[in-house]
Parts: sequence; C-alpha cells; structure tokens
Amino acid sequence: MKVRGEKPIRVIMVGPSLSVHGGMSSVSKLLLAYAPDNVAFRYVATMREGNSLLKLSVFVAGLFRLLHAFVTFRPDLVHIHFSKAGSVWRKGIVAFVARLCRTPY
Repeated sequence: MKVRGEKPIRVIMVGPSLSVHGGMSSVSKLLLAYAPDNVAFRYVATMREGNSLLKLSVFVAGLFRLLHAFVTFRPDLVHIHFSKAGSVWRKGIVAFVARLCRTPY
C-alpha cells in the first residue's frame, strides 16, 4: 500500500521480450501485473526469438533503452533475469552498466 507522498521504488527489469515463450517471460509478466503500488517498473527486453542478427539488434536496442531509462527514470534498482550461455554474457554487460551508474542490481 502506498503511503501518501511516498515516492515509489523505481525498478528497471531486464530480461527477454515478454512475447518469448518461457519461464522468465511468464515470471516477468506476473511481476509487472501484480506489482505493489509503491513499486514502479520499466521493462527492458534484451532478447527475442529469432536468428542471431535479430537477437543482436534487440540487445543493442535494449542497451540504448536501458541507458535512456537510467537518465529519465533514475532507477533505485536493476532487476536482471538471466539463464545460461548468451544470456549470462548479455546480462553481464547490463550489470556492468548498472555498476557504472552506481545502481544496485
């Protein structure tokens, strides 16, 4: 429950596109749908199903959206969903950006 005058906790959530079939997308959708009133989310997709070129372009676009969100949204926290292989490398770069911006992740 949000207390009057209290600023919401601002969270950037980073993960696969919400259109991707799988557990992380399902969990992300639930977190976004049932977030408490005192939490404001911005979702940044860094992966989408498709060929390698599409995945790379989605990741690069996601990095630009992430940087834009750091400037405009000023998050208190970055919530990172990752799995294995390429996901770890992509989210490692996201964690590095969060560290440079002095934001916990």
